[in-house]
Amino acid sequence: MSSNTSEEVFEYMGNGQCVPNDVVSVRFHPSVNKIDERAFKFHLKLKEVVFNEGLVEIGKCAFFGCESLTSITLPSTVTSIGDEAFCECFVLREAVLNEGLEEMGSFAFNQCRSLESITIPSKVVEIDKQSFGLCKKLNEIYTKK
Repeated sequence: MSSNTSEEVFEYMGNGQCVPNDVVSVRFHPSVNKIDERAFKFHLKLKEVVFNEGLVEIGKCAFFGCESLTSITLPSTVTSIGDEAFCECFVLREAVLNEGLEEMGSFAFNQCRSLESITIPSKVVEIDKQSFGLCKKLNEIYTKK
């Protein structure tokens, strides 16, 4: 599938796959265990992402500047979110990070201006002070015990 309309879902296969700029909805092939660095950077129309169980790592700047992305739910298999992975996702309101996550890179959710609350899994031991910088509506950070 080379293009995407509101009715189509782009299937991401990884391994440096070129992702069309007009992608609105994406799902990840079951074999994908890592999202490449910058894979969806500045994909301004991307609204919906369905991650696969088995995904382990979200690369640096993977979703940087995805201005239409409103929510994400990471599977429990994700252990690492790269630097600036969701930075400048201005309308991202909800981020569900499940148990299994251990590392969150610098500026991971920086400038997610619509993000209101987030739950951090208990295995995350260090959060960079700028991970949530300029998240103006963020007033609740929960931690799982």
